[in-house]
Amino acid sequence: MKCKKCGHENLIKAQYCSSCGYKFSDEERQAAYDKTFWGKLDKIQEAKEWITLDKITGSKYFKIALLILIILWGIMSKSNMGTEMMLLESDEYTVRYNSNLDEYYVFTDKNEVDLNLYLPGKPTGITVTSTTLDGSPINQEEYAIGDKVTLVRSDSVLYHVVGEYEKAEKNIDLIVYDIASMP
Repeated sequence: MKCKKCGHENLIKAQYCSSCGYKFSDEERQAAYDKTFWGKLDKIQEAKEWITLDKITGSKYFKIALLILIILWGIMSKSNMGTEMMLLESDEYTVRYNSNLDEYYVFTDKNEVDLNLYLPGKPTGITVTSTTLDGSPINQEEYAIGDKVTLVRSDSVLYHVVGEYEKAEKNIDLIVYDIASMP
């Protein structure tokens, strides 16, 4: 590094001129280093890190933020099973879904089953209407959210379960069969 005051050549890492004692600033020492082979190599490496995004993705803050996002996504996807009402499996019964008829079939060895329902969002209540398979009404019961929805096993009754919301409804249809008739 050349001294501005006396013109003497000094080592690049020198703090002071060895001839006149002039104190080199950090900027002067950095500028002298940048002109060397190693300084130019450092600039190329830094440019490569920006181009390949290593400068961003290699940052500890980026890694922490990414980890937090992954954890939040995991929590959200674990607790969010979609926007449609559905019947979930239970120890009391086995569930089959017929997508052609949009019906659930519940198979159980019990005379009555408590449904394990998934109701997305914030429902205000549940209504269960039972009809014969040809559509003749039998009964209608209303349940509060959190109440057990209990159905009687009968392969001649179609249950229409409605999740009630402030501005809409979501529903499923199901039939409760004896486990012996399960295909």
